[in-house]
Amino acid sequence: MKYLHCHIYQFGKLKEKEFSFSDGITLISGKNESGKTTLHTAMAALLFGAEKGRGRAAAGSVHKLNRPWHEPELYGGSLDYEQAGSLVHIERDLAATPPRARITETKDGAMREISGSAMPLPEPLSPYLFYNTLSFKQMGGAVEAGMADELRSHIINLESSGSENLNVAAALSQLKEKRRLLQKQLDPELPGQAAAAQTALSDLAAEDLSADTEEDEKSAVLALLKERGLADQAVLDKDLKNLDNLCKQLELYEESYAPGMTSPLLNRFVSLLTIPFMLIFFWLTINYLQAGSYFSAALAGAGLAASLFFSTRFSRRQDARDAQKHNLEVLNRMYAKYYPDHKPEGKLSEAMQLGSYVERLRDILAESEDSEAGREALERQITARLRREQWEAEASRLMDEKEALAARLEENDRIKKEIDAVNLAGETISSLARELYSSFGSPLTEAASGIFSEITGGSYEGVRVSDQLEVFALQNHREIPPAALSGGTMEQLYFSFRIAMIRLLWPNEKMPLFFDDSFAFYDRERLEALLLWLHQHYQGQVFIFTCQDREEELLNQLSVPYQKISL
Repeated sequence: MKYLHCHIYQFGKLKEKEFSFSDGITLISGKNESGKTTLHTAMAALLFGAEKGRGRAAAGSVHKLNRPWHEPELYGGSLDYEQAGSLVHIERDLAATPPRARITETKDGAMREISGSAMPLPEPLSPYLFYNTLSFKQMGGAVEAGMADELRSHIINLESSGSENLNVAAALSQLKEKRRLLQKQLDPELPGQAAAAQTALSDLAAEDLSADTEEDEKSAVLALLKERGLADQAVLDKDLKNLDNLCKQLELYEESYAPGMTSPLLNRFVSLLTIPFMLIFFWLTINYLQAGSYFSAALAGAGLAASLFFSTRFSRRQDARDAQKHNLEVLNRMYAKYYPDHKPEGKLSEAMQLGSYVERLRDILAESEDSEAGREALERQITARLRREQWEAEASRLMDEKEALAARLEENDRIKKEIDAVNLAGETISSLARELYSSFGSPLTEAASGIFSEITGGSYEGVRVSDQLEVFALQNHREIPPAALSGGTMEQLYFSFRIAMIRLLWPNEKMPLFFDDSFAFYDRERLEALLLWLHQHYQGQVFIFTCQDREEELLNQLSVPYQKISL
């Protein structure tokens, strides 16, 4: 791949600048803040594009950091490069939303317009790989952790007969995202809830109700009636009649008013609002009749009828609400009298249940009036029956809860199994990637070692590269981590490793290198060794952005040909 020409309309501080590039080393020189890094960034942005980004990510995006403020409509440029016999011209308008690009390819004398996805680029070049291999910045020679997966993906592609459909990093990322979504669906409290329901059900099943004989039940009920002053047939008959009337009112409310019930404020507002409308429509009807306009009178009459309908409807709803409030007070008093441990909600079923209960009490009292012992036995019977009903209701509720929790637990188990499968898939892919990578680890280490040893004058035996692309310098058979090296040696180590990666990723391509003030930690001896190595061993273009004169002096001293661009 070879850069030919770059025309910047406006990008950051650069405006209406044109640059032509040749083979070999290009020295781009300028003082601090002269636009060297801006040119470096522009060359990448024109090649790959620069999206605007969204939200918090937009603040530090290349697009925003280099957007011109004085003429924001003039933002972009063009780039020409050569790749595999094709001449590619890219023109990007970064001010547009979204940014626009016009790309043409000239091959075998024919020019055609192509899309961004059809651009001829050396596989597997991407912005991520560009900044982790080809682009060197000051103290920026280290690569990101994700490069290990990127490199494995490329190696697997090579092992798969050149297939470009595999991507280990993307596959692992997708599996990780799927695992995260599955874990969000898990309910960690379900097992505890299921255990609590089972314990409550077991405790309920262990309750002993055999002691509540029929006589004891009747006795308990009659004793309760006496205690509360209810052992009177007339009192029970009266309460039963009141409950029957209450059931009818509650039934009417639930069937006719509860489904469409509105707020009291809305009821009153609509009722008051319809009064002036009724007066207006009534006046209009009379006037139209007197004027002989019968059709208009009919319309006004219809409006009068509609106003009257809405007024009546909302008034009735408010009356029903007031009546329901009174019914609830009556039901509360009845339950306080017969069933004080229960707080009713005002439902028809509650009134019917209490009515059945009072009716049974009345029957028991009538049957037990002949003897005190009979009344006592009957009370015990009713108490036992009530206890049994309560027991059965609680047992039914717990069984329903257990069944519902069982279904949810089954779904939880399915999700856990799916998470285990996702984990196994990730581990398998990673394991296979490591196995395939191991066959390339030795050449990568060997290539990096040769470069490192040469540019350090033999001071170091070489390097070791781990499966996670961690790099160590080897000296006297000891592994030395980068942090333990001097700044200049560390940069030499990362340079050697990157060049080895570039050769692995693009063995048949002359890829361009970009050094953006990358030699600040190099002393003169180290810099001379590196420049000489680039001249003798690297065949691709080399762009050196610098604010110093050292590079130019050394290139002249070494008689290395170069192109110079001053900013």
